[in-house]
Amino acid sequence: MSMKEPTFEKAFYDYMDELFEVPMEGRSGYIKYLTYRKQYYDKVIKPAIQENINNILGSTEPDMREDIFKMLLDFFKENLTNEHVLTLVKPKIDETHVQNNDVTLVWPTKDYYYVKTDKLYKSIDITINNYHFFFDVSDYEYSKSGEKRYIIYRFNKIDENGKIVIKVLSTENVNNKTNIDNLHGEIINAGIDINIDVVKKAIRKFERSGKMADFFICKNANEILKRRLKKFILENIQIEDTEDNT
Repeated sequence: MSMKEPTFEKAFYDYMDELFEVPMEGRSGYIKYLTYRKQYYDKVIKPAIQENINNILGSTEPDMREDIFKMLLDFFKENLTNEHVLTLVKPKIDETHVQNNDVTLVWPTKDYYYVKTDKLYKSIDITINNYHFFFDVSDYEYSKSGEKRYIIYRFNKIDENGKIVIKVLSTENVNNKTNIDNLHGEIINAGIDINIDVVKKAIRKFERSGKMADFFICKNANEILKRRLKKFILENIQIEDTEDNT
């Protein structure tokens, strides 16, 4: 018996769930906002969306229902993103608009306020030469307004599985950056015979796992989405008419 193929309806709700996931860890007002937003989506927005769609579609034929959910999915994927913006609307930035990794304030971002650029991290397991590390970013503090922050690594413990747990923190003071020799010594003192080069490699691998992100606030998300939805509907109606006439 073959498995039931995933439907566009399921894909639509899966994508909506992804939109409201918290894509980073650490401590900041923005992360608190994302957490509250996720809770509000789960308790209020998602049930309301499901109820409204079901009321509108009613007993619509399954094939037509799938077509409608496909269009919904296409629209949301094109216009809504969880890619580190403060609203769900994603500015369209072409590669030609970005120079030296700085955001150029050009026409595609005219509807957005640029806030800052930051590197986002998540807690991660890393294995180097059979040594197992866990980099814990739960207390990492991001910049508030684009100020330069430096990563601090603090040895935490050796857990019950023999994993080296390292807390990842941040500081504005360059003089407070981690002394790798001291970090290595603390791990040695905890009973792990490890070469300092292994520790350095683990740190480099953790830092490569971070993702750069540009943060924007949309000036008027409601109006922009209405405008894009109107354009999307007109384009799809035009396609349908063309197909009917061929």
